[in-house]
Amino acid sequence: MTFISYFKNHYNVVIENMDQPLLVTRPKKKDLKLGKSNIYLVPEICHLTGLTDVNRNNFSLMKELSRRTQPDPNTKAQKIMGFIKRIITNEQAKEELSKWSMSIEPDMLNIEGHLLNQEKLIMGGKEIMVGTDWRNDMLASRVNVPVHMRSWIFVFPRKLAHLASDVLSGMKRVAGPMGIGIDMPDMIELVDDRTESYINAMRVNIKHRQTQFVFCLLTSDRKDRYDAIKVFSCCDHSVLTQCVLANKASNKTKLLTICTGLVWQINVKLGGELWAMSLPKGLMGTMIIGIDVWHDPKRKRPSVCAVVATRNPSMSLMYSQFVFHEAGQEITSHLTTLITAARRCYYEDMGRLPERTIIFRDGVGDGQLEVVKQYELQQIWDCLKQEQPGQSPKVAFLVTKKRIKERFFAVPEAGGRGGGTLRNPPPGTVVDSEVTRPEASDFFLVSQLARHSTVTPTHYNILYTTLDWPASLYQRLSYKLCHSYFNWAGTVSVPAPCLYAHKLAYLAG
Repeated sequence: MTFISYFKNHYNVVIENMDQPLLVTRPKKKDLKLGKSNIYLVPEICHLTGLTDVNRNNFSLMKELSRRTQPDPNTKAQKIMGFIKRIITNEQAKEELSKWSMSIEPDMLNIEGHLLNQEKLIMGGKEIMVGTDWRNDMLASRVNVPVHMRSWIFVFPRKLAHLASDVLSGMKRVAGPMGIGIDMPDMIELVDDRTESYINAMRVNIKHRQTQFVFCLLTSDRKDRYDAIKVFSCCDHSVLTQCVLANKASNKTKLLTICTGLVWQINVKLGGELWAMSLPKGLMGTMIIGIDVWHDPKRKRPSVCAVVATRNPSMSLMYSQFVFHEAGQEITSHLTTLITAARRCYYEDMGRLPERTIIFRDGVGDGQLEVVKQYELQQIWDCLKQEQPGQSPKVAFLVTKKRIKERFFAVPEAGGRGGGTLRNPPPGTVVDSEVTRPEASDFFLVSQLARHSTVTPTHYNILYTTLDWPASLYQRLSYKLCHSYFNWAGTVSVPAPCLYAHKLAYLAG
């Protein structure tokens, strides 16, 4: 049977162009083992997937798409219950379940969780009780540790000269109340916006060991240009960069808001501190380490393992490093080198080694837990034993997982607002019974706020520990660390060192 007759007979589709070549998609290695072969596609009846820039700029379309793909808790619960009802009323499904002596409950499980107290952050020397978004508190406070911007470069295309001037004025205007000083940069005007023009301007104007950072005003969000700027600055010259898109900065009503975020980010990149967690004395001398591995979706480039570790008492300064290893390999063999370097950095800054080390390992599936425990944890243990022979290392190893199926819904109180409408559990909600595993020490934590969609909890598994801590202390520490991601003045879904490690691995890859 020909392609022409197949599509005509099965789909009543008439292929008109008889000279077009076929598109070939080749199976991956794992698919080859399953006996799968090449798939041939007719270009005439293929359609590009994804969203165009026109689609993304269509507010109504994006709002409707979000409503469909990110349903609110009540809608999500209704879909789940509808799916369960279809299964338990389907004769074929009931017959298949009976073969395995299985049944499905028609209702959701009612469980009890508990709510952690709100956290306190230190801003401008004051201790402030915060919720899940403290941007307004930040605007009313000075940053904890400001860094003066003395020697920096501002690169922009000639056609954006007026916008560059507005951005610079806006940054100076918002930096004063924060306590951050901004000196006049070297203004580098480009004749065009080609990638080579940005790179050449940076190559000529960066002064070794003098230039603090390079600020780039970009005409569009072309990934190749952004990647080239980051690779050149990070790999070739070890200088910091900050990029901003012209279409965002050109909004006059939001310019000061944009500039505020830019100044915050630059201050952090230069080693400053926007806010700090309020830590009990029992956590002093603790090093927190986040580990994550990035994989190339096409499996053509090596995977990247990134380690980010705290290096000061307030856990706001980070040491970061990454290594490449075999493509598609989640388990890494380089932790001894990475952890040793991180602890050496802590020693250089603090004059002593950390008293205890707590590792958050992200991105590990359930089937890999035992391998992680035997292989990665063993590397960390050997590293700590070599540094302090004769002593038992104080260490805890937790695995965090975001891509999970579990969803929790808060049941409204009798007579409360909203009637019988289900809602998201409030940030700080912990579930550590009934749906956890009897053989593991694990818990679920909702740390972030989802305003319109159904919130996804994060699963934490205390894989190994030598610390005499109750489970509640690990829960409290995990929630605290979700308050220390400086790229967002609010809580995030995982501890900040994990999120930094994820960002670093992705950027390096």
